[in-house]
Parts: sequence; C-alpha cells; structure tokens
Amino acid sequence: MPVAVEQQTDTLKKRITLHEGQSAVFQSEARFVALIAGTGGGKTYIGPYWLAREIAKNPTGIYGVGAPTFKMLDRITARELITAFRGTSLEGEYRSTKGEYLLPTGGIIYLCSTTDPDHIEGGQYDAWWLDEAGQMSAWTWTVVQARLGFKQGRCLFTSTPYSLNWFYREIYRRAKALDPDYF
Repeated sequence: MPVAVEQQTDTLKKRITLHEGQSAVFQSEARFVALIAGTGGGKTYIGPYWLAREIAKNPTGIYGVGAPTFKMLDRITARELITAFRGTSLEGEYRSTKGEYLLPTGGIIYLCSTTDPDHIEGGQYDAWWLDEAGQMSAWTWTVVQARLGFKQGRCLFTSTPYSLNWFYREIYRRAKALDPDYF
C-alpha cells in the first residue's frame, strides 16, 4: 500500500494528496517524466498539478495537453484539468471548440487529440502532458519533441502499459537505464 504524501503546488495554492509513485513523478526534475500504472493508478489526476508547476516557471507560456482521441480528451483529460484548476489562481476560460484553455496569467494551454499528430505541428511549447501516451503513435512523440526542442520543454507521460511499442522502447527503457533525462 503506497504512503500518502501531501504536496502543495505554489501556483495552485491547493493541497493535494499523492501516493508514493505520484509524489516521485511530481518531484522529478527529469525532462521526460512518466507515470505508468494500471487502471485507477492516479495517472490522469497528477497531470494538471504537474503542468501547474511548469506554468509557474513561465506563466505566459504555451503548453500542450494531448489525449489519443477527442472523446478521451473531452470526457477525461480536459475535465480533470478544469476541475484541478477550478477555484485557484489558474482558473481560466476553456474554449472547447478551439481546444484552448486561456490562463489568467496570459499563458495558453492547447488541448489536442493526437489522432492525427500533424495537427499539433507548429509553435514552440514550454511543456506537454500526454495522457494515455501508450495509445498514441510514435509520430506523436516525434512531433511533440520538435515542439519542445527550442525551449527544451518538459513532457509528462501518463499511461497504462499497453504493449512493447515506442512508449516502452523510447520512454520506459530509457528511464529504467537511468538516462538522466528520463524518469
């Protein structure tokens, strides 16, 4: 049974309780961080709070959030982000038809389906959160890396382990090999 750890995000001014695995991901300074767990492992829950820490570094920045399909994005990922930011200094305006979450700090979060990764091309991002990354294509990861490259932005992957695909080879195995950029 994981030990509950309390974290407070400076940007959100909200107390959250994380289990041991979530806390390790939240505290990691690696550039590419993954929380890989089964159903109910708290993967999507941690995403908005991790992103809030990135937003605190550049409140007027550009951020991305991706999910494998529009349905998952709308039903799960966007809802979790909106709920986490509600009543905090990051409560903004969500424009679902444009896939934009306008932050009161002047920053913006683009919420995207990764069904067609070419649609997330363009722009330089400060950070990305890819929810259920194991369901995404390898091309999605190539495009996101390009979007993060100029600013050396960070990426959080939250996912159930689906198969021995790109996510396993390029993220999980690098973290297990103790590559300092991966956790």
